Amino acid sequence: MQNTLGTLIEALQQAVDRAQEQLQAYQLRMLSEYFDPDNRPLYVKLRLPRLPEGGGPLEHVEVEVPRLSLVQMGTVALDEVELDFPLRLHGVEEKGRQLLVEFPGSALADENCARVRVRFKGGNPPEAVMKLNDTLMSIIP
Repeated sequence: MQNTLGTLIEALQQAVDRAQEQLQAYQLRMLSEYFDPDNRPLYVKLRLPRLPEGGGPLEHVEVEVPRLSLVQMGTVALDEVELDFPLRLHGVEEKGRQLLVEFPGSALADENCARVRVRFKGGNPPEAVMKLNDTLMSIIP
């Protein structure tokens, strides 16, 4: 099967772009778990111990804590995509002056199988999420 090198590179770039879009959509879905449909923070009720100011026995007070402030907020980012496969230069396309390429041999041959490595890395949350978390944390007594 013949194709141009440009078409192959474009297809690989589209695959990487789609993977990045899926990661971004996932991160927005995860963030939506911490807010209601009206974009108000969701809270968890906790009973926390407290010593009375004037002394006396330990008390427990109920406190509503924003859910977002109780979880590690990080991001997942596409770090690197590495493709390694044989490619045969087959000629030059007359019209577009692009290189024609093909995968050598049978599609089932080992040397024709692409070896794909995708690396994901953790990252810091976006600055807006950090500021939002700081604001929510400030309301906890």
